[in-house]
Amino acid sequence: MSCPQVLIIGDFPFPYGSAGANLLRGHCVALQAAGYSIGVLPKSQDIHDTQIRETTYRGVRVWNIPQFQSRRKRPNVVQQQLNWNDTRIHWLKQADLCSVKAILAYTGVGGSSAFYCQLISLCKKSGVKLFCYVVEWHDWRHFKGIDAFLNIADSEFLRRVALRLGHGTITISELLQSYYARPGFVSICVPPLLDLEDPKWLNGRDNSSRPKYEPMKLLFSGSHRRERHDVILRAVLKLRQEGADIVIEYLGPTRDEIQGESGVDATVVHALGSGIYFHGRVTDDEKVAKVTAATTYGIILRDNAHWAQACFPSKVVEFAALGVPMICNISSDLGRYLDDGFNSLICEAITVDALSATLRRAWELTDPQYRRMQLAALKTAERFDARKYGKIYQQLIG
Repeated sequence: MSCPQVLIIGDFPFPYGSAGANLLRGHCVALQAAGYSIGVLPKSQDIHDTQIRETTYRGVRVWNIPQFQSRRKRPNVVQQQLNWNDTRIHWLKQADLCSVKAILAYTGVGGSSAFYCQLISLCKKSGVKLFCYVVEWHDWRHFKGIDAFLNIADSEFLRRVALRLGHGTITISELLQSYYARPGFVSICVPPLLDLEDPKWLNGRDNSSRPKYEPMKLLFSGSHRRERHDVILRAVLKLRQEGADIVIEYLGPTRDEIQGESGVDATVVHALGSGIYFHGRVTDDEKVAKVTAATTYGIILRDNAHWAQACFPSKVVEFAALGVPMICNISSDLGRYLDDGFNSLICEAITVDALSATLRRAWELTDPQYRRMQLAALKTAERFDARKYGKIYQQLIG
């Protein structure tokens, strides 16, 4: 049995379960719009499964291939970094790749260089093009734990050496595209993509005529480790003390995780009282969309750091698809898509006073002004419709 024309493999679940899964669902739609058949080899999440299982998701063939389970109680760190015994690589070596035009890799943290180098060898022998999705510029400060040094070394080798041995990169920002661009090597920039025909986004559009909520709900969703929660929480508390009926909600992070962030004072969290709410981790994709659609604004606030300029926050796109405007500062390529007062409210500085002023503007918007901003956010989401990017993949893969 021959494989599809394009295979996507890497460190992600599929079709749900992570930001990477969300991103790749959109890219699958773009590849289908380009006329390619798609196969996905995600990282197996079921440690007890021993059988290879093939399923189909919206026309995409998905092979869940169980990973080799060591009998060691503690994982072998060296083995993880060298990526020995990856059953998906073994599966590819045995598969009929004669119909495969390209393999697209989505690497994670730890063992990514060894994983990519094995794909390089495999693709050269099979005459298959190899590209890598690049969505991060990892900052050393973001690596923690006993294997932090090994992960740093792996990340640096992947970026500086391994990725340049493939055919090209599919980057998420202009900064990353310019970093990898060189003669004889393809580097393209594709923002986070969405399948706007997915029912969860269509249902979200039904909320585009809702009034501005009271209380005004702010939602932070996703990974919490790199945002300025100290500034966000103090600004929300300041507005509440001024009499604004405003609430900050967290979807994903727990109270303990937020209180453990640098600069966050537990007394501030306590002082917010009913003005802060934690949904916890929600794995149901439809419920995530429902919670998001029921908020007034999404909120992110990132330092003006190199990693932030490289990483396009995909949550901005998802909020827009549900008609939820953003409150944020400009990082990465956001300035190309967000317009202050039109489809978002932009915070000019990463300070409590600056964010408080932005939140005050949000609170003082009239219902008609807010509705216009909702409709503008929905219109902005159309710029990320995956079907519009099929031609890019036709040019990339040939």
